[in-house]
Amino acid sequence: MPPQTPNPTEPEPSRRPSPERRITGRAERKVAAVQAARRKKLSWLIGAIVAAVVVAGVLILVNRPQSGGSPIVTAAPLPASIAFSSATMGDPEAPVSVVEWGDYQCPGCGIFAQEVALRLVEGGVRRK
Repeated sequence: MPPQTPNPTEPEPSRRPSPERRITGRAERKVAAVQAARRKKLSWLIGAIVAAVVVAGVLILVNRPQSGGSPIVTAAPLPASIAFSSATMGDPEAPVSVVEWGDYQCPGCGIFAQEVALRLVEGGVRRK
């Protein structure tokens, strides 16, 4: 078999890509870069949303009302022997008057109201 010679009418295969193919490759890389940038932005957005949901969940759990706690204690009614009218109680002619400033949430005020104040009024001190 004789060696084959190239046919002059056939175009010689080129080793370099054609300019059209180079443009297509550049365009593909550009499209891939744009898609990668979009994916990156989307992942940041999804991460921010997830972080916001986690923070909101933690805040809701921390600030929810606590069940239980101390029971509400009501004061016992005053004995009939202690006179009172509006903001004063006790004997209007008592030799000593006590002005009380109290807070319903203060533990010290609660102890005073439950243990000391009643004894003072029964002992003859007028409480204003």
